[in-house]
Parts: sequence; C-alpha cells; structure tokens
Amino acid sequence: MGTHKVKTTLYAPTDNGVCQRGNKVIGASLRALLSEYDNEQCDRLLAHILSTVRSSPRGTTGETAIYMMLGGEVRLPDAFHLEVIQADDMDASQYARKLQQRLHLADSHMREMQRKIMDATSEEPHVYSI
Repeated sequence: MGTHKVKTTLYAPTDNGVCQRGNKVIGASLRALLSEYDNEQCDRLLAHILSTVRSSPRGTTGETAIYMMLGGEVRLPDAFHLEVIQADDMDASQYARKLQQRLHLADSHMREMQRKIMDATSEEPHVYSI
C-alpha cells in the first residue's frame, strides 16, 4: 500500500507553555463553576467556558480567537434580541470576497501586532548567565 512506519516523540503538554496556560484558564474556570453546580454538568459547563475563552480579546492583539479565525465575531443567541440584523443581498462569490477581505485584514492586524512585540523585545539587552 506504500505506507511506512514513522517514529515520533510523544506529545507532552508540559513542553508547550501556551497550551499549559490555556489549560490553566480552563481548569480554574471549571473549578469555579463546579463549586456552584453539580459535577454531572461538567460537559455543559465546559462548552460555555470554551465559548467564553474563544470570544475574549487577547492581551497581545486586542482581538478574539474567533475574529482571528473567522474574520468576524460570532453572534450568540442572546444578542439576537438586542439588535436588528440586516440581511445582506449578496451572492456566494460576493460573500466569499468579503470574507477573504476580512480574513486578510485580521491577518494583517495580527502580523503588525507580532512585529511590534518582536521590535519591543529585541530592544531589550540580552542577559547571559555564566
């Protein structure tokens, strides 16, 4: 069948600081909510926690994870009664172009923020321990 075995290292979450920080936030939120609710509701609470994490602005970019992935914010069901949503008269190709422009804008914003962070950290003197 043309396949061959490849050996890789095991995934260790402790080696990924970003992953560990995310797990810490999720764990702390889950513990806080489980003190108020029944332990059997863990799966329901987890969905709400993840939705909150994804829709919270990041400190480095000021944007949410949803915006960076989708080029726009997701409207939650409770927001529908607060605003009147106008239907766009767009065909599929117009929608695709508009979505592509929003994603390009989000990507440009992220790259600019990363550049600013890199410039700020490169100006700091290097410290070497001997």
